[in-house]
Amino acid sequence: FLKDQQVLTHLHYHNEFELLVATKGRLLVQTEAETYSLSVGEGLFINSGTLHTIISASPQKETGFIAVVFDYSILCREQDISYENYIRPLLNGSLDPNIILSPDVCSLVRELFSAYEAKEFGYELSVRHHLLQIFHLLLKDAKPSKHSAQSAKSAVIKTVLDYMKQHYQEPISLLQLAKEAHVSKEYLCRLFHRVSGYSLMEYLNRYRIRQSTFLLLQTEYL
Repeated sequence: FLKDQQVLTHLHYHNEFELLVATKGRLLVQTEAETYSLSVGEGLFINSGTLHTIISASPQKETGFIAVVFDYSILCREQDISYENYIRPLLNGSLDPNIILSPDVCSLVRELFSAYEAKEFGYELSVRHHLLQIFHLLLKDAKPSKHSAQSAKSAVIKTVLDYMKQHYQEPISLLQLAKEAHVSKEYLCRLFHRVSGYSLMEYLNRYRIRQSTFLLLQTEYL
């Protein structure tokens, strides 16, 4: 695992989809299953609920990326046939899309981001139009998945992360975390360190610092 100063986003997950494109330097995106290396102009699709960490692989150079994080509702409603055919299978892990973004998709992501930043009249329509194009390209060669939507190990990590997020302002012990995840302390320590690169308490302390910094920055703008 790389040094802390190279970590751009610590281990986390979210229920939204994410489109990630490297714009400067080189990125490593670590998931529970695999590590992906992204050079400038390359991108990755991160599915809903995927545990991931983003790391700079070029610490001596400036690193940058575009991250488009969005809810599936911008694409379609749950009542639509598109939801049943494409979105639901993505969410439950029964469909494997093209994780590595093609050059065409990366170009669309950059166009989408430019439209969002410019916020000209009708930009919301442009953003949705680009997302629909992107998902068409992502899914046109998708195949049925042979894996379950979430492993037992992922479920344990997510339970612990959720508990930390909700209770980080309170005293938290290793025993509490293990009970919450219904595993032994020893197993939880080994698993969490393997996936995140940190001990549980180290990660918790770093999370508390990040949240305190965020709140301080918010206060400065009030």
